[in-house]
Amino acid sequence: MMFYILGTIAGILIVIEGVFLVIRRKHMIWQGYEMLFGLFVATLKPAIDLVEIGYGLQLLFIGVLPLSILIIVISNGIYTLTNVNSEIVLSAITDILKEKDVPYEEEGGTITLKEYKNVRISYRKSLDSVIIDLDHISNLYFYQDFKKELRYRVKENRSKLFPSSGLFSILIGIIFIVVVQYL
Repeated sequence: MMFYILGTIAGILIVIEGVFLVIRRKHMIWQGYEMLFGLFVATLKPAIDLVEIGYGLQLLFIGVLPLSILIIVISNGIYTLTNVNSEIVLSAITDILKEKDVPYEEEGGTITLKEYKNVRISYRKSLDSVIIDLDHISNLYFYQDFKKELRYRVKENRSKLFPSSGLFSILIGIIFIVVVQYL
């Protein structure tokens, strides 16, 4: 019973995320949240089965807690910017760096900050989103301001993209809900 309830809630959350993306609202989210949600969805059925057959929550924590910690460590400083393309993100990054008088060099998905031991900001396109790695600049004095300004500029950009990841999320969420109902 618990599996159906949690599985249905997970499917509904995936559909809600898809609807949020389809309305073309731009946002910046820490990739750790997405990966932890994926871990939750992936381990939902095995976790409930373990609890039901009497292995208890201890075994669940032994398996899931280290994976959660690993996800948090791996995704440190990595963000997903939704409903944008590489050009929008590159323009926002370079404008911010110019305003802060930070010399940089841009080369195919990587921006190198020359005066700061050649630390890099890298980004890559994924459907109608861009994944950006800010981990290497997290120790710089302007990191928090940079992140806030990037989030603001991406939200304020008025260009519209076809929301393919939103439609994909809605479809996956509906399929997930249907599969959960028949397991």
